[in-house]
Amino acid sequence: MFLECPLNWFKGVKMLDKRHHSLLVASVVLFCLSILMSYPAGGSIRSEAHATAQQGMATIDSLLQVPATEQAVKTANRLWQALGDDPIYGWQLEGRLGLALMLNDQPEAALPHLENVARDHPREAAHHRNLGAVLLKLNRRGR
Repeated sequence: MFLECPLNWFKGVKMLDKRHHSLLVASVVLFCLSILMSYPAGGSIRSEAHATAQQGMATIDSLLQVPATEQAVKTANRLWQALGDDPIYGWQLEGRLGLALMLNDQPEAALPHLENVARDHPREAAHHRNLGAVLLKLNRRGR
């Protein structure tokens, strides 16, 4: 049984038998896998900061659910100090720090963090809600 060869660069070859077609497909697959595996960590392009931030945010969220707000404040502050300049995770950590401070009855300390996050990411409704809650705790109605 013969299959039509879809590749124009085989000059003079009009047809490939099933065995040669299978070898060609297997070669292309192995070539693609070798390119993918040439990246560090076996194809993973995520950084150590990514893993630290993801694990840290999950920890903070868990601590806020317990609630263990004092420990959440310490964890969020430590992570925000370390990764606060990261464009992907810095603002998320600052938002969690502001929330942890608010839930730990430190609205004055939470206010600048929540203002920064709400200003820099105006489409995130949760940050506006948290900012509003802090302003209510401080008896500041409006800006």
